Amino acid sequence: MDGLIKKELYLLKIGGSLIAGQRNPNEIKYSEIRRILKEIDNARRERGFNIIISHGSGAVGHAPSKHYDVPNGFRSEKARIGSVITERACNRLNGIVTEIANDIGMPVFSFSPHSFSITNNGKISSVYAAPLKAALRYNWVPVTYGDVMMDLKQGFSDISTEEVLRALANSFSPEKIIVCTDVDGLFEGNPKLDAGARLIRKVDRKNIKMALGCAGPSLKVDITGGMKTKISLLYNAVKGTGTRGYILNGGRRGDVYKFLVGQEVDYTEVVGR
Repeated sequence: MDGLIKKELYLLKIGGSLIAGQRNPNEIKYSEIRRILKEIDNARRERGFNIIISHGSGAVGHAPSKHYDVPNGFRSEKARIGSVITERACNRLNGIVTEIANDIGMPVFSFSPHSFSITNNGKISSVYAAPLKAALRYNWVPVTYGDVMMDLKQGFSDISTEEVLRALANSFSPEKIIVCTDVDGLFEGNPKLDAGARLIRKVDRKNIKMALGCAGPSLKVDITGGMKTKISLLYNAVKGTGTRGYILNGGRRGDVYKFLVGQEVDYTEVVGR
């Protein structure tokens, strides 16, 4: 990383369902945003690592994106207008996250993905990482999010937070990529519907096909594919960089802090080798 970053670096996603409503685009979970950010910041100060935070948008961003068919690009004037509405919604939620982070004393700086990258057919194809590296050098905590992007093939695209993490992993080769969601990890069934569903502790090249088969669609408004997208993009990210990925429960109080300081919690580990 050009000799700029000396400390361990983690990429961490805060799932949209943790900070916003799953179906109501007007629901913002202010107290949960504050709690999760405090857990991250307490661990960061205690252990001294660098971290880039990326967050989802829940129904705040997914609802307008779905309504205006934003993921399929510039197919109509309605979609073009919707791309602006969706981008503004995601940006507003990011503003709330960064304001709360600033209020608790976390030195955050917001980076919209469309300001440092571009997509080609819905996938980030180029990243200009210098601004984020400079921020890390001076002990900022960069905060980014799932966003509407300029796209070389389809005009614009709506990309998931996991896609942002995949692209950043290729630029930074972090020690860990951490996805905080509302369940303990990947299960053999849906734990919200089946209390007996077993947690899959590890995903690697030997069981990735099975894991993707277990990862079903989201039960909420989600245009990015739910758990299957999380597993697929996380696996591709760690396979390409040699880092390790983790999916854990950010909705359980204390688990994010415990994981970051090395205490035992439930999670699914994702390795590419």
